Amino acid sequence: MGLTTGSPVTPVGTGYIAVSNWYNQIWPNVPLCPNPKIAEAIVDATRDFLKRTELWTVELELIDIEAGKREYIVQSPLGEMVSLDHFEIKDGDTFYRKTPIAEIAVDENPEERDDWRSQTAEDPDAAWVGQNLRVNLMYTPEIDIDAGLKVWINIMPFDGSQVVPKILWTHYKKTIADRALAELLLLTNKPWSNPELGSAHGIGYQEAILPARQMKFSGFTRHRTRDIITTKYTDF
Repeated sequence: MGLTTGSPVTPVGTGYIAVSNWYNQIWPNVPLCPNPKIAEAIVDATRDFLKRTELWTVELELIDIEAGKREYIVQSPLGEMVSLDHFEIKDGDTFYRKTPIAEIAVDENPEERDDWRSQTAEDPDAAWVGQNLRVNLMYTPEIDIDAGLKVWINIMPFDGSQVVPKILWTHYKKTIADRALAELLLLTNKPWSNPELGSAHGIGYQEAILPARQMKFSGFTRHRTRDIITTKYTDF
């Protein structure tokens, strides 16, 4: 399955919930709106929310490190990659936590940044993700290490998914409904069009982003700073 496209996946387990659970939250405000259009708006809402908050983090299968190879494919069958959360590299029998470079432009080469030129093979403590959505280590491995790379990535549901993480229903039911309603109500020339109400739901959704993003950062330390949290993803 590719990194940016894929068929809807129904994961095994109890950590997921059907998109259709939101229908009753949406129907009263968009009379005559067909179910497929409602489902599309709900999935759009979950994708946008998880892209902005990075709340859905998954651990990937262990990756073999190869001598001389710095770039490694990362993908999840559960959803599309949003960002690299963190990773660990095996040294002997121990995995050591490493940090990704944060907030670089996709067309920027981090090796040319003054603040990262000090990285050496003796200090492999960073990585970045390029336009091809592969993890690029900031050093060149000198030996093969079987199952030597652990990677955690932040993901969002595939476009067209029929299930989403249950945490969205448990903790962000109204937030997802607000985003879906904003999308539907702001459509023009529809029987349910209502720009004023759509804007109100959009504001409600936007106000929920920062607190949700802060939840992401409240449990552990990451490379990004809290100053970035307050300025990123603030436009609806």
